Amino acid sequence: MKKIIAMGLFLVLAAGCMLFPRERGTLCLTFDDRNWPRWEAALPLFAQYGAHASFFPNGNLDEAALSSLRKIADAGHTVGPHTQGHADAPPYFEKHGAEMYWERQVKPQMEALAKVGIHPKSMAYPNNRRTDETDAFLKTKGFRRFRAGYPGVRPYDPKGEKKESLRPLAEVDEVFLPVDQVGSTAWMRGVGIGESYNTDMNDILAALDRAAARNELIVFFSHNIAPNAKSINMKTEWLERILAHAHALGMRIVGFDELD
Repeated sequence: MKKIIAMGLFLVLAAGCMLFPRERGTLCLTFDDRNWPRWEAALPLFAQYGAHASFFPNGNLDEAALSSLRKIADAGHTVGPHTQGHADAPPYFEKHGAEMYWERQVKPQMEALAKVGIHPKSMAYPNNRRTDETDAFLKTKGFRRFRAGYPGVRPYDPKGEKKESLRPLAEVDEVFLPVDQVGSTAWMRGVGIGESYNTDMNDILAALDRAAARNELIVFFSHNIAPNAKSINMKTEWLERILAHAHALGMRIVGFDELD
């Protein structure tokens, strides 16, 4: 009888583990600007790893753009505005006021996206610049999350060729958020990936190791996705390494709208 009870308890616990798996951290990849053809082309790579990302276009969104963005949203990814004129929010608020920023920078994109059934809850600030004031105002317009950078943070340059003061990313506590605090946090602190951001892939992968081990969220931003991409853009080979590593760690790889 004791063996039967023990076996029953084991099965219950095993079933509970399957139904409620232990979290292993969360990865949010975000992409900005006018790169929707390459974003759309990368959809099979994301699907290969069961991964979603967040895509933030800027400027006028014509029929071709909206067609791509609708396909991206249909694949389960988050889509949101990056503003009409890529205008920095804090100085625009100071010079023209919050309502003008909404009317000229954000609302036109929201209206365009609504035409294809996309109703964003998240946005990315141009040049990653924000304040508590800009967040508070844009929350009144229905946004829940804002992607912006943390000042002075760039991925590690291990050879010291570009900036000796850079720290290994896994040591920069400010860009990691405990998963249990995500629901109450609006500002998603992104770290850039691209040659211009001093990206070192071993440093990025070590940061994923930390996020998985401590059940934390980490957010990255980039722009285009292309083989051997330069400047501020994501190399396709980097993206695949990141997705494969995070997937192997058991991390959630999701868009901002899935964080709710």
